[in-house]
Amino acid sequence: MSARPEGVRLVLSARLIFTRHVDEGRLFEGLTRVSPTHRIYRAAYAHTAVVTGAVDAMVDMHNEIWDLAPAQVLIEGARACYEVVRDFAAAGGHILSAVFGRPAVVDRVVTLFRKRGPTPR
Repeated sequence: MSARPEGVRLVLSARLIFTRHVDEGRLFEGLTRVSPTHRIYRAAYAHTAVVTGAVDAMVDMHNEIWDLAPAQVLIEGARACYEVVRDFAAAGGHILSAVFGRPAVVDRVVTLFRKRGPTPR
């Protein structure tokens, strides 16, 4: 993994997903600034890319628990890091967001979530 931001292979959910349920569009903008070479892939493909080491980490935002639960098992089985960064109730059910992948990259990204504070309401 590169120490330079452009050397980190970070995958994000689409900006639209960052605004589903609650508006975290500013967080998306912040992540794209610190990771100028980010990619946006559909979740299932991105989860596979993290497990196989094709990318360094993923930020998967505002999902139902059943969309993220299988990923956690696979990520931890690959000896990568998995951290829930958002956990809140919405009209449609319980919503989670997670960052997972190489531990050093996950730590850096999770720090950005902590700086932004809790989920806006």
